[in-house]
Amino acid sequence: MKIYMNTATIDRFIERELANWPLAAQNYEALKMVQTKYLSVDGFNVKVQFNPARRVSTGAKIDSNSIKARPCFLCQANRPAEQKAMRWGPHYEFLVNPFPIFARHLTIPELCHTPQTSKSRGPHMIEMARDLEEYAIFYNGPLCGASAPDHMHFQACPKFELPLVEAIENRMPATTQSVELQASLGFPFGFYVIDVNKKLDALMATDTARALYAVIDPSKNKEDYMTHEPKINIICFDSSNVTRFVIIPRREHRPSNYGEGPGQMLISPASVDLGGVFITPRKEDFDAITADDIRRIYSECCYSEADIINVIDRI
Repeated sequence: MKIYMNTATIDRFIERELANWPLAAQNYEALKMVQTKYLSVDGFNVKVQFNPARRVSTGAKIDSNSIKARPCFLCQANRPAEQKAMRWGPHYEFLVNPFPIFARHLTIPELCHTPQTSKSRGPHMIEMARDLEEYAIFYNGPLCGASAPDHMHFQACPKFELPLVEAIENRMPATTQSVELQASLGFPFGFYVIDVNKKLDALMATDTARALYAVIDPSKNKEDYMTHEPKINIICFDSSNVTRFVIIPRREHRPSNYGEGPGQMLISPASVDLGGVFITPRKEDFDAITADDIRRIYSECCYSEADIINVIDRI
């Protein structure tokens, strides 16, 4: 049985956590000092954030040896004693993310330790987005920004903190009476939007998503903890009369100049970055990054809109 939850419930939970967990409270307070700047990339507004606390996530080693060598920080047994959880349904729980990007930033792990995969979990994202109407639920694939690819989890933030959500709402109106698939137009990278009428069960999105999975190139990585799903990021949010399920297929995990050496940037794009909030944990990267850099990162890591349209034609 799913425990009902809404935005007000989550907000109270976050307040309690910050009142009782000094590390989290300190890091959320530090967000007020985070530097930001805004860049326009082919008409898409991107917010760049200098956030040194995110260095651990951005620079995470996700090879199998590194994963095996560290305890899973999403498993209950390995979490800080101060960190509490709020249960959602039989399989998930909500946690306050102690290294936030947003003033309200949640991590949503599965209760059991199982690899990161989106397959069969689209309906769960849709149900969460419907419960938490003001939030976007997002998913990073095991080779698309997840710093814990060994433990299945989503994340969540206020939906309009992601410029992509506002841009989709403004540029791609939903007209569906049931389930509708749209390709992005006028964005610097390609993605799909599946609109599911809120009168319909969340499972209605499954067949459309499965059709997309069938034609998006699967991961070539054969590490045993990987799930071999296509490289994707997903953002799901509630709208006026539909729930919007945004699928962003990926070419590459990280851009060609990823790193900390001369001429490199420590930028590993995940759902948040593709959603329009670029995270730079190093000050020199924050100062140097330009719209051209972001355009190149999109081009290297994502597909073009022409590629996206071609996939729809093949379904």
